[in-house]
Amino acid sequence: MAMRTVYLIGIAVLIVAATSASVAFSGTLNQNQCNPPPATPSAAPESGYQYFVDYNITNGAIVGVDIAPSCQLQGNAPIIGPSQAGKVATLNITASSYVSIMIPNGYVNAFYVNLQTKQLSVIPGVSIVDSLHVYYNNQQITNGTKIPVPST
Repeated sequence: MAMRTVYLIGIAVLIVAATSASVAFSGTLNQNQCNPPPATPSAAPESGYQYFVDYNITNGAIVGVDIAPSCQLQGNAPIIGPSQAGKVATLNITASSYVSIMIPNGYVNAFYVNLQTKQLSVIPGVSIVDSLHVYYNNQQITNGTKIPVPST
């Protein structure tokens, strides 16, 4: 009887130890695991992602767009490359109502960063009919259309 009790206690200890190790291991995996699938620009804004524009600090012209999983950022903006440091800043535009127009359809050239308000703004002369129809001075904007950024 004593041997059976020792045997049952031993099995119980092994089960508890294995369960604890499993929970600890899965906790470690969850803490270090942040590899969501790439964001789909056509679905912007996607939950779980943050959207940023890199802009020229002298005139607000947008020079790039970054999309990153929120879990990888930990409250930090993406890093600007050394060749742009001092000339370019980054603005989080995730909460902007313009993300759904600008990112999926490539209308980056219709926007700029207002240097006084630090907000994503529509370039004067641009009219947004809907997410597929954006015009500058009554001409439809296409990828590559040059639009002057207003002086601030």
